[in-house]
Amino acid sequence: MKSVQPILAQQFNLIQTELNRFRNNPYSADRVHDLRVAIRTLRGLFKFLKREIPRTTFEDIDQTLSAAAMIFGPLRELDVLIAQAGDFAYAHPDSGSDYQNLFQDFHAKRDAEMQRVLTDDVQHQLVADLDNVKRHLAFLAFDRTTNWNQYVFRELKRRGDKVVRKYQRLDFNDYLRVHQIRKKSENVKIFRYVFRRLCSQAGW
Repeated sequence: MKSVQPILAQQFNLIQTELNRFRNNPYSADRVHDLRVAIRTLRGLFKFLKREIPRTTFEDIDQTLSAAAMIFGPLRELDVLIAQAGDFAYAHPDSGSDYQNLFQDFHAKRDAEMQRVLTDDVQHQLVADLDNVKRHLAFLAFDRTTNWNQYVFRELKRRGDKVVRKYQRLDFNDYLRVHQIRKKSENVKIFRYVFRRLCSQAGW
């Protein structure tokens, strides 16, 4: 059974690569999206391994990666809004609509947010966060005798069963609870993606 350590290191290196790609072309919505996905995927991997990591170490890694992803959150939201507005404008080519000024305003806000993300203070904090995760990676030691295939399968089942139990008791008139279940279901979907990544990279 291969160790999970190289998988985590590979995903961390992908974050560094996507960060460089973003810095080279911060105007691209794809670069923002791919960087956030890379960060969230590493965070998902750590969540899978939570029971094999010291509690304080996991909490520090989890909070650090969450903070790193949130740096790009507003920029990603603007990219999604611009894309959705673009689809609407394309589908409704009304000559009387002031689309031009609308998109001018959207792109001005995106440019301002992009400049905020690229400031030295924000970039230094991001580098410090990633360096913190890298230090933890260097000191983590996973048990090579652990059957990771069974471990990940149990985690998937445990999380899936938990969502099902909550769904069965759900009051659909309680919007807040419905929204929470939806988010938990989305998390299970992300975990399944991470599981497939583990299997393909580790040869499980």
